[in-house]
Amino acid sequence: MRSHSAIILNITLLLLICVCIAIAVKLTIPSLDHTFTINDYACTKIFDCTPSEFFDRDLDFYEKTGDFREKSYIDENGSLVLVVTKKQGKLWLKTKWLNSFVELEELVNAQINSDGTKMTIYISPETKKGGEKFDECVELLLIASYKLAIIQTLNGAPIGDVFVELTEIDENGQVYHTKIRPAFVE
Repeated sequence: MRSHSAIILNITLLLLICVCIAIAVKLTIPSLDHTFTINDYACTKIFDCTPSEFFDRDLDFYEKTGDFREKSYIDENGSLVLVVTKKQGKLWLKTKWLNSFVELEELVNAQINSDGTKMTIYISPETKKGGEKFDECVELLLIASYKLAIIQTLNGAPIGDVFVELTEIDENGQVYHTKIRPAFVE
């Protein structure tokens, strides 16, 4: 029969092996969070606040996704480092906030594909002239490109592959293609 100390030693070694295996497995599993570094300008456009103000705001979709502020922080450059868990990301993809492009759809008849990689807009002669309507169009396109980049990333696209293919069709049916890479995508 084994001695009491030999049994304790075997159990201790077994537990130590289990801990080592758990650590090894954890090191090989990729991060379970999505991390977005969002500069001051982009933060203002996406969340309508500066990075420091972000931590004082309750966003409408938090009741569905949980609070993003728990793991997020401001980096040494003053940018918001938004940390979203995989679960929060899946819930965020279902929110109206992230998927709402109503103003852009009304202004330029925008059509956006479901994976967030392509956007088609129809530019009227009035919008193309410039002025307030043109400025509004540019602003809405910028916000849409940020949201679409977030959608792509949450859907698993590697950061280096995130862009929005913009197709512009003018009043004469002329088609223009542009690839937009939102500035906050790093």
